[in-house]
Amino acid sequence: MLLLRRSTPGCALLVALAVSIPLSAQSQDGRTGTLVVLNKSEATATFIDVASGEVVARLPTGQGPHELAMTEDGRWDVSTDYSGGNSLTVFDIENLRVDSTIDLSRYSRPHGAFFLEGDTILAVTSEETSNVVLVNPFQSEIVGSIGTGADGSHMVAVTGDGGTLFTGNMRAASISKLDVASRSQTATFSVPGTPEAITVSEDGSEVWVGSNDEGVVSVVDIEAESVTAPLSGFDWPYRILIVPSHD
Repeated sequence: MLLLRRSTPGCALLVALAVSIPLSAQSQDGRTGTLVVLNKSEATATFIDVASGEVVARLPTGQGPHELAMTEDGRWDVSTDYSGGNSLTVFDIENLRVDSTIDLSRYSRPHGAFFLEGDTILAVTSEETSNVVLVNPFQSEIVGSIGTGADGSHMVAVTGDGGTLFTGNMRAASISKLDVASRSQTATFSVPGTPEAITVSEDGSEVWVGSNDEGVVSVVDIEAESVTAPLSGFDWPYRILIVPSHD
Protein backbone atom coordinates (compact mmCIF):
# COMPACT_ATOMS: atom_id res chain seq x y z
CA MET A 1 0.00 0.00 0.00
CA LEU A 2 1.22 3.49 -0.85
CA LEU A 3 0.17 6.51 1.18
CA LEU A 4 0.49 9.95 -0.40
CA ARG A 5 -0.48 13.36 0.87
CA ARG A 6 -1.73 15.97 -1.56
CA SER A 7 -1.15 19.39 -0.09
CA THR A 8 -0.50 23.01 -0.84
CA PRO A 9 2.32 25.05 0.73
CA GLY A 10 1.54 26.86 3.94
CA CYS A 11 -0.72 24.51 5.87
CA ALA A 12 0.88 21.22 6.83
CA LEU A 13 4.34 22.62 7.50
CA LEU A 14 3.23 23.81 10.91
CA VAL A 15 3.38 20.42 12.63
CA ALA A 16 4.95 17.00 12.35
CA LEU A 17 3.14 13.96 13.71
CA ALA A 18 3.94 10.54 15.13
CA VAL A 19 1.78 7.92 16.79
CA SER A 20 2.90 5.43 19.40
CA ILE A 21 1.57 1.97 20.17
CA PRO A 22 -0.77 1.68 23.18
CA LEU A 23 0.47 3.42 26.28
CA SER A 24 -2.85 4.67 27.63
CA ALA A 25 -6.32 3.49 28.55
CA GLN A 26 -8.50 2.10 25.76
CA SER A 27 -11.50 4.07 24.51
CA GLN A 28 -14.89 2.51 23.76
CA ASP A 29 -14.07 2.26 20.05
CA GLY A 30 -10.74 0.59 20.77
CA ARG A 31 -8.39 3.53 20.19
CA THR A 32 -5.26 3.57 22.31
CA GLY A 33 -1.86 5.22 22.34
CA THR A 34 -0.22 8.60 22.44
CA LEU A 35 -0.10 11.12 19.63
CA VAL A 36 2.99 13.35 19.63
CA VAL A 37 2.84 16.69 17.80
CA LEU A 38 5.86 18.92 17.22
CA ASN A 39 5.21 22.66 17.42
CA LYS A 40 7.93 24.31 15.36
CA SER A 41 7.63 27.95 16.35
CA GLU A 42 7.12 27.16 20.06
CA ALA A 43 9.92 24.56 20.18
CA THR A 44 7.70 22.13 22.07
CA ALA A 45 6.16 18.69 21.70
CA THR A 46 2.52 18.11 22.65
CA PHE A 47 1.50 14.67 23.94
CA ILE A 48 -2.14 13.72 23.41
CA ASP A 49 -3.91 10.68 24.86
CA VAL A 50 -5.64 9.11 21.84
CA ALA A 51 -8.40 7.44 23.85
CA SER A 52 -9.60 10.63 25.57
CA GLY A 53 -8.28 13.30 23.21
CA GLU A 54 -6.76 15.12 26.17
CA VAL A 55 -3.37 16.86 26.17
CA VAL A 56 -1.34 15.07 28.83
CA ALA A 57 1.96 16.95 28.49
CA ARG A 58 3.78 19.67 26.59
CA LEU A 59 7.56 19.33 26.71
CA PRO A 60 10.41 21.50 25.37
CA THR A 61 12.54 20.63 22.35
CA GLY A 62 15.54 22.33 20.80
CA GLN A 63 15.01 25.16 18.32
CA GLY A 64 12.89 24.42 15.26
CA PRO A 65 11.83 20.79 15.77
CA HIS A 66 10.87 19.24 12.41
CA GLU A 67 10.76 15.43 12.41
CA LEU A 68 10.03 12.61 14.85
CA ALA A 69 11.33 9.05 15.04
CA MET A 70 9.70 6.55 17.39
CA THR A 71 10.85 3.17 18.62
CA GLU A 72 8.71 0.23 17.59
CA ASP A 73 7.51 -0.37 21.14
CA GLY A 74 6.31 3.23 21.44
CA ARG A 75 8.39 3.92 24.52
CA TRP A 76 10.85 6.46 23.09
CA ASP A 77 10.58 9.32 20.66
CA VAL A 78 13.28 11.58 19.21
CA SER A 79 12.81 14.98 17.58
CA THR A 80 15.28 16.57 15.18
CA ASP A 81 15.84 20.21 16.11
CA TYR A 82 16.49 21.58 12.65
CA SER A 83 16.05 25.35 12.60
CA GLY A 84 19.01 26.54 14.64
CA GLY A 85 18.81 23.81 17.25
CA ASN A 86 21.38 21.41 15.80
CA SER A 87 20.30 18.87 18.39
CA LEU A 88 18.14 15.84 19.08
CA THR A 89 15.61 15.77 21.91
CA VAL A 90 14.93 12.31 23.35
CA PHE A 91 11.51 11.80 24.98
CA ASP A 92 10.52 9.12 27.46
CA ILE A 93 6.88 8.72 26.36
CA GLU A 94 5.86 6.38 29.18
CA ASN A 95 6.97 8.86 31.85
CA LEU A 96 6.20 11.99 29.78
CA ARG A 97 9.56 13.66 30.22
CA VAL A 98 12.61 14.79 28.27
CA ASP A 99 15.23 12.13 28.78
CA SER A 100 18.16 13.95 27.16
CA THR A 101 19.30 16.50 24.59
CA ILE A 102 22.07 15.45 22.21
CA ASP A 103 24.30 18.15 20.71
CA LEU A 104 24.97 17.58 16.99
CA SER A 105 26.58 20.96 16.41
CA ARG A 106 29.23 19.72 13.97
CA TYR A 107 26.45 17.97 12.03
CA SER A 108 24.19 20.97 11.59
CA ARG A 109 20.56 21.11 10.45
CA PRO A 110 19.49 17.59 11.49
CA HIS A 111 16.23 16.72 9.78
CA GLY A 112 15.06 13.31 8.58
CA ALA A 113 15.34 10.52 11.17
CA PHE A 114 14.66 6.80 11.23
CA PHE A 115 15.54 4.06 13.70
CA LEU A 116 17.49 1.12 12.30
CA GLU A 117 16.37 -2.42 13.06
CA GLY A 118 16.61 -3.08 16.78
CA ASP A 119 15.81 0.53 17.72
CA THR A 120 19.19 1.27 19.27
CA ILE A 121 20.71 3.34 16.44
CA LEU A 122 19.05 6.37 14.88
CA ALA A 123 19.94 7.50 11.36
CA VAL A 124 19.67 11.31 11.07
CA THR A 125 20.35 13.51 8.05
CA SER A 126 22.62 16.52 8.51
CA GLU A 127 21.43 18.67 5.65
CA GLU A 128 24.13 21.32 5.97
CA THR A 129 27.05 18.87 5.98
CA SER A 130 25.65 16.26 3.52
CA ASN A 131 25.88 13.41 5.99
CA VAL A 132 23.70 10.81 7.62
CA VAL A 133 24.72 10.63 11.27
CA LEU A 134 24.33 7.38 13.21
CA VAL A 135 23.42 8.09 16.82
CA ASN A 136 22.77 5.96 19.89
CA PRO A 137 20.17 8.23 21.53
CA PHE A 138 20.14 6.23 24.77
CA GLN A 139 23.86 6.78 25.36
CA SER A 140 23.92 10.27 23.77
CA GLU A 141 26.67 9.04 21.47
CA ILE A 142 27.47 9.59 17.79
CA VAL A 143 28.65 6.19 16.56
CA GLY A 144 29.41 7.10 12.94
CA SER A 145 28.50 9.09 9.86
CA ILE A 146 28.06 8.45 6.14
CA GLY A 147 28.65 11.13 3.52
CA THR A 148 25.85 11.37 0.95
CA GLY A 149 27.98 13.02 -1.72
CA ALA A 150 25.16 15.42 -2.59
CA ASP A 151 23.77 18.78 -1.53
CA GLY A 152 20.65 19.19 0.58
CA SER A 153 20.21 15.68 2.01
CA HIS A 154 16.89 16.24 3.76
CA MET A 155 15.00 13.00 4.44
CA VAL A 156 16.16 9.41 4.97
CA ALA A 157 14.55 6.03 4.27
CA VAL A 158 15.75 2.71 5.71
CA THR A 159 15.39 -0.84 4.37
CA GLY A 160 13.75 -3.49 6.53
CA ASP A 161 17.04 -5.00 7.65
CA GLY A 162 18.51 -1.60 8.50
CA GLY A 163 21.52 -2.22 6.26
CA THR A 164 20.84 0.32 3.52
CA LEU A 165 19.79 3.97 3.65
CA PHE A 166 18.49 6.30 0.95
CA THR A 167 18.48 10.09 1.18
CA GLY A 168 16.54 12.61 -0.88
CA ASN A 169 18.99 15.34 -1.88
CA MET A 170 16.79 18.36 -2.46
CA ARG A 171 19.29 20.79 -3.96
CA ALA A 172 21.10 18.14 -5.99
CA ALA A 173 17.92 16.60 -7.47
CA SER A 174 19.11 13.10 -6.63
CA ILE A 175 18.91 10.28 -4.15
CA SER A 176 21.92 8.61 -2.55
CA LYS A 177 22.20 4.93 -1.63
CA LEU A 178 24.27 4.38 1.52
CA ASP A 179 25.68 1.19 3.00
CA VAL A 180 25.58 1.18 6.80
CA ALA A 181 28.20 -1.55 7.37
CA SER A 182 30.91 0.10 5.27
CA ARG A 183 29.78 3.67 6.05
CA SER A 184 29.91 4.49 2.34
CA GLN A 185 27.83 5.91 -0.50
CA THR A 186 27.34 3.19 -3.11
CA ALA A 187 25.11 4.78 -5.77
CA THR A 188 23.40 8.00 -6.85
CA PHE A 189 20.23 8.36 -8.95
CA SER A 190 19.01 11.55 -10.62
CA VAL A 191 15.33 12.39 -10.05
CA PRO A 192 13.08 15.40 -10.77
CA GLY A 193 13.80 18.60 -8.87
CA THR A 194 13.54 19.08 -5.11
CA PRO A 195 13.05 15.48 -4.00
CA GLU A 196 11.77 15.77 -0.42
CA ALA A 197 9.50 12.78 0.22
CA ILE A 198 11.23 9.41 0.14
CA THR A 199 10.39 5.84 1.13
CA VAL A 200 11.83 2.42 0.32
CA SER A 201 10.32 -1.04 0.01
CA GLU A 202 11.26 -3.39 2.83
CA ASP A 203 13.57 -5.43 0.58
CA GLY A 204 15.25 -2.32 -0.81
CA SER A 205 14.32 -3.05 -4.43
CA GLU A 206 12.31 0.14 -5.02
CA VAL A 207 12.58 3.69 -3.76
CA TRP A 208 9.61 6.06 -4.17
CA VAL A 209 10.40 9.78 -4.29
CA GLY A 210 8.16 12.84 -4.32
CA SER A 211 9.57 15.83 -6.21
CA ASN A 212 8.10 19.19 -5.22
CA ASP A 213 9.16 21.18 -8.29
CA GLU A 214 7.21 19.08 -10.78
CA GLY A 215 4.58 17.55 -8.49
CA VAL A 216 5.49 13.99 -9.47
CA VAL A 217 6.25 10.77 -7.65
CA SER A 218 9.06 8.72 -9.16
CA VAL A 219 9.90 5.05 -8.68
CA VAL A 220 13.57 4.08 -8.68
CA ASP A 221 14.25 0.44 -9.57
CA ILE A 222 17.53 -0.07 -7.73
CA GLU A 223 18.70 -3.21 -9.55
CA ALA A 224 17.77 -1.95 -13.01
CA GLU A 225 19.03 1.56 -12.17
CA SER A 226 15.97 3.05 -13.85
CA VAL A 227 13.74 5.96 -12.81
CA THR A 228 10.12 6.32 -13.88
CA ALA A 229 7.47 8.88 -12.83
CA PRO A 230 4.13 7.05 -12.88
CA LEU A 231 2.22 9.47 -10.61
CA SER A 232 1.68 13.16 -11.27
CA GLY A 233 -0.68 16.04 -10.51
CA PHE A 234 0.41 16.59 -6.92
CA ASP A 235 0.79 20.18 -5.77
CA TRP A 236 3.44 19.26 -3.25
CA PRO A 237 4.14 15.53 -2.68
CA TYR A 238 6.36 16.17 0.33
CA ARG A 239 5.63 13.00 2.37
CA ILE A 240 5.28 9.45 1.12
CA LEU A 241 5.23 6.06 2.84
CA ILE A 242 5.04 2.42 1.81
CA VAL A 243 3.26 0.30 4.41
CA PRO A 244 2.50 -3.44 4.45
CA SER A 245 -0.83 -4.50 2.97
CA HIS A 246 -3.13 -6.49 5.26
CA ASP A 247 -5.44 -7.74 2.49
